[in-house]
Amino acid sequence: MSFDWINKYYKLDVKVGLEVEREGKRGVVVEDMGNYVGVIMEDRPNQVRPYHPTDLVYGGMAKRVPKISRSAKRYQEYINISEAIGISFGEYVKREKEIKEWGRS
Repeated sequence: MSFDWINKYYKLDVKVGLEVEREGKRGVVVEDMGNYVGVIMEDRPNQVRPYHPTDLVYGGMAKRVPKISRSAKRYQEYINISEAIGISFGEYVKREKEIKEWGRS
């Protein structure tokens, strides 16, 4: 199911591990983010950022797909919902389990 809509709509072949470039910066596709492509850029190795599929220049497959640390992933999850929940990162960490359970219901 990964990247199905993007690949069909934009006639691309996006997949995890594909090297990309945007404005002279290189990165690797690591995640399907719905209508966007999740990329870790070389200049920000601990941050998955969403890019519009047409904003990227696609290359070949990367030799290694970067891994994001658990703490960086936790912060990224907070950033993704921070406007909706309106609390600080410290408060999010304290209430993370409660917030995730609330999101599942």
